[in-house]
Amino acid sequence: NAEYMGGGDQISITSGVVSRIEQQQYTHALISPRLLAIQIDAAINPGNSGGPALLGHQVVGVAFQSLTGAENIGFIIPTAIVQYFLDSYAASSDSTHFQGFLSLGVMCQEAINTGLREHLQMAPHHAGVVVYDLAPASVARGVLEPLDVLLAVDGHAIANDGTVVFREHERIRFDYVIQMHPPGRPLPLR
Repeated sequence: NAEYMGGGDQISITSGVVSRIEQQQYTHALISPRLLAIQIDAAINPGNSGGPALLGHQVVGVAFQSLTGAENIGFIIPTAIVQYFLDSYAASSDSTHFQGFLSLGVMCQEAINTGLREHLQMAPHHAGVVVYDLAPASVARGVLEPLDVLLAVDGHAIANDGTVVFREHERIRFDYVIQMHPPGRPLPLR
């Protein structure tokens, strides 16, 4: 029984333009980090969600949600997230579960404020974020503590606004690097 858009009986095709690429809360996840998503100016409705998103003849993601209360704003799960899921699932010991996306379990704030930077004795050329709390079960307990300054993660320098280089002229929140890090491998922090 195939579900078609609006109850029809034909395949639904929607086209749109990429509006932005950013981290979003996925609607189908009860508890999830903000993961990478591609916003498009096309409607994603019951019947056309779950299908491939194409750029020419290349799959660039999976259509999966719309913006509530808005028209013609949809989101795509990019192939990097889909591939991470597939790789993690295939690597699980019994191939029956997904290990999830990594998180340090730390809460950070931007280090933009001059007074804060002076209080923490940050050199003018240093950039990073300030750890202000750790979750009770944080994997970073014993490695990081409140008021530590996190300068880099996995070799990616963190700017004072909490972003890292994403693509050539784009930036994204540093937790994206953590989320996409392979489970079970050491994650260098500086």
